[in-house]
Amino acid sequence: MKQLGVILALLSAVAWAFWGVFSKLSTNRGMPPTTLAFLASCVSFIVVVGAYAWQRFPAAPTRASVLLALLSGLCGAIGLLCFSLAIQRGDAAIIVTLSAIYPAFTLLLSPFLLQEQLSLTHALGVLLVTLGVILVTR
Repeated sequence: MKQLGVILALLSAVAWAFWGVFSKLSTNRGMPPTTLAFLASCVSFIVVVGAYAWQRFPAAPTRASVLLALLSGLCGAIGLLCFSLAIQRGDAAIIVTLSAIYPAFTLLLSPFLLQEQLSLTHALGVLLVTLGVILVTR
């Protein structure tokens, strides 16, 4: 089961790589960033509704999980809008790299919000990622 998670994470990374490239190509051809974010959200909605229906409509969530899902969507939408504005103004390689540092922020937040342990290896990984981002953006 863990192998499937790794495979899906890699597929996610490949999909997001194309997302960054297609976003930049779109803004290069005159697409306003807010329209880009709107259209990307519309397609995302269609894909998610299809996946939801394919699962045969799983059991109803709790109120707390609905609230957390809505907060997740809000944060995702803000991130998408900021990304769309940034990709219009900068080089795709730099903007995508900077936006891809979000796992480091998740790692730093996880001990406080998820009660997960942060190991020395995790801290070293965040440091290396940060150094890598600095090198890419120079």
